[in-house]
Amino acid sequence: MAKALRALSSGLPPDRRAGLHFPFAGDERFEWFFVPRARHGVPLGDLDAAGLERAHTLLRAGLGDSGYSKVTGIIGLEPVLKELEGGSERRDPRRYYVRIFGEPGGREPWGWSFEGHHVSLNYTLAGGRLAATPSFLGANPAEVRHGEKKGLRVLGREEDLARALVASLDSEQRAAAVVSELAPSDIISFNSRRASPLAPAGLAASRLSGRQLEMLMQLLREYAENMPAPVAEARMASVRAGGAAAVHFAWAGATAPARATTTACRARASWSSTTAPRTTPTTFTACGATSTATSASTSWRSTTGTRTQARNGLPETSRVVAAFSPTEDEADLVTHAGALVGTPPT
Repeated sequence: MAKALRALSSGLPPDRRAGLHFPFAGDERFEWFFVPRARHGVPLGDLDAAGLERAHTLLRAGLGDSGYSKVTGIIGLEPVLKELEGGSERRDPRRYYVRIFGEPGGREPWGWSFEGHHVSLNYTLAGGRLAATPSFLGANPAEVRHGEKKGLRVLGREEDLARALVASLDSEQRAAAVVSELAPSDIISFNSRRASPLAPAGLAASRLSGRQLEMLMQLLREYAENMPAPVAEARMASVRAGGAAAVHFAWAGATAPARATTTACRARASWSSTTAPRTTPTTFTACGATSTATSASTSWRSTTGTRTQARNGLPETSRVVAAFSPTEDEADLVTHAGALVGTPPT
């Protein structure tokens, strides 16, 4: 990552390079969001062909193969959404921004972020440790219904795996797993700087059959493998170390897939609790009417929600979920890294 960041920075003109760099202990590192808005940093639209290639090299370094495919797929949905919204200027694949915090590869803590509509990736590195949180991926439309990309579901695998698990539950298991007939109105942690841990809810993984537990682990891997292999392996190891009794699966909303003819949005987010002890059990959550899913273990936190609103006459359903932040390494690192350069995070 450090090599890719240095290459991206050195390839920029001096006036643009200044807009790429921020102090590690500055407030900008704690600004994260997943909606179209004004942002600090250097947008993809300001990069030439060589600069764009360097930006994609950076994304490949910070993501697993499936994560990179999903991020580029999400960016590629912006023209689709622009057409659906009658040419809205808010929808622009060039408005995804890179920021660097501190000196990449230096002895003091450093980090970087990549962010735009339905993508927010944030990395902190210190003392040979890496935290990849908060992290958010979303897709709008959830399924492309017209044009050259008809049938595309950028985040479809997460939803399909979660629905398959729900469908496999017997009546007693389902009664414990389905915690609400309605999905929450929005992501519970939203873009908060500090996410409060959720109490365990839903069906304990210890009540799953062997086959169902395999399905749950497959779903967890789908999320974990969005990140580079070392991060994914550490996250899956924390699940195994915590044991099935510490993992819960919960579903909010309808269990049947929606088949509306209007556009829908599915999203996934990641955030870590910086206050809960490592041994606190947490919940694997899947959300509702047109839902996707997420997961958690003894060292992970999950939240979930659904938002429905009208936009340009078209109803839109947004599904957002938070998960995957190992407390032992990632949350502690994000929480305390600022103190290593003399300024603790707010």
